[in-house]
Amino acid sequence: MEMAVDVKGDEIVGQVRSAGSPGCSVEWGRIAGVSKGDKVFARYNLGGRCGNVDIVFTIEPDGK
Repeated sequence: MEMAVDVKGDEIVGQVRSAGSPGCSVEWGRIAGVSKGDKVFARYNLGGRCGNVDIVFTIEPDGK
């Protein structure tokens, strides 16, 4: 999974793609979410049989 996100306050916007899900899109898709504490909760549409995907991830203070 690759992500390129921008953090604006509590909002997260950007793009994501995943190449590890057979039958689903490998193209970049828009991602939107919110940060709560050190976690980010976001959703994107992986397309194909996968549809909407909910993801939770962390962004380290140094941006990695």
